[in-house]
Amino acid sequence: MKVYLAAKFELKNTMRQARDLLQRDGHIITSRWIDVEHQEDSSHTVTDALRVEYAIMDVEDVLKADVLVAFANPRSEPGIGGGRHVEFGIALHASKKIVVVGHKGEHIFHWWPGIDFVDGFIELADLLEQYDGKIQAG
Repeated sequence: MKVYLAAKFELKNTMRQARDLLQRDGHIITSRWIDVEHQEDSSHTVTDALRVEYAIMDVEDVLKADVLVAFANPRSEPGIGGGRHVEFGIALHASKKIVVVGHKGEHIFHWWPGIDFVDGFIELADLLEQYDGKIQAG
């Protein structure tokens, strides 16, 4: 199954670990953003042209996936950015299966019908195993 991991950019090292675990289970991870090497989106080393390239890459990768896995934070936790919320919306619009890891309620779309919630990686791996063969490959 093809899986897109949507999380805060600062969690890319954790997402690399998640990718490695899920790949061992036979999943294909479409999230190329986790291999992007720059410090932050506002870095002076990241040009506008590169930002455009990253945005296009992320949309393509979400659309390639069968399942989007969104890593959520408590609503009360402050944060900058929000690309992962856009990715969530793209997956929702494209009728992708969505799984949220963590806290329910970061935004209103966590209540969209059919979204599944898990507490962590073990539960995520178990749920993806249940999906295998039931979700149409994209």
